[in-house]
Amino acid sequence: MPSLVTLRFCRSTAKDFKELLTRCKRFDGFSQDGDRYQLSITSPNELLQHWSDFMVLATRLPKLSGSSATFMGDDVVPFTPELFYKIQDSLYYCYHNGYQSTSFRGQFCDSDWGCKHLNKMLRYLPADRWQSVRHWYRYGRYVAGEWMIDKGAIFQALKTEAELKRLSVCPVFSLQSIKAIVDQLPDKITIDHTWQVLTRSEVTERGIVDVPYMILPNPPVQHDIEPFSDAPDEDVPPPMPNVADVDKWTEEEINRFLDGMKR
Repeated sequence: MPSLVTLRFCRSTAKDFKELLTRCKRFDGFSQDGDRYQLSITSPNELLQHWSDFMVLATRLPKLSGSSATFMGDDVVPFTPELFYKIQDSLYYCYHNGYQSTSFRGQFCDSDWGCKHLNKMLRYLPADRWQSVRHWYRYGRYVAGEWMIDKGAIFQALKTEAELKRLSVCPVFSLQSIKAIVDQLPDKITIDHTWQVLTRSEVTERGIVDVPYMILPNPPVQHDIEPFSDAPDEDVPPPMPNVADVDKWTEEEINRFLDGMKR
């Protein structure tokens, strides 16, 4: 069975070297060749079964001179404790403590792309979508009034993020499922008043021209609303003066009172 994680190191004078060997021997895939040692872990279940040992090994071995690691056959460069923390986020916290502990497994991984950890690119369009450039439609090209979506570039960006975060260590993670979601995206977007095309100057055979490189939704149109005013309307007559103060009325107030009596 191909190795999921392989750790390699040499004999060391480090104070904790004996402890590291003891922890390695608890795995089935531990081997020794002279002063060289190798630990091959073949499955997520084996990692979880010996989680405390793996935590110590994956965080201390990088400190030993000449140590190295591979993840699913690819060299981990540089080999640092970061490898452990990424595996911990995906396999231990999300899968072991989350997915396996819930009765709603069918909905646990629901997110933009079917994995909570794929979050650098947005799939769904929020109300304020014009304020972000992290949406899938930024991958494409402008052709005669239409923005042709580059689904290959979208999938590659998601795949790269998954590789950097070591998400394949999760037993329920599936690149095929992610590709199926990407395939459901529209093939193109017709550019109308709700979209704006961003351009940048590039040197071409025709000289320096503005070349479209991205689209963004236009923000909603803000309609002007007249500010509220508590000033009296000119068509509305001022209130009648108080009769109790008749001796203090002005001539204008007296005339207004008499006009009111005639109505």
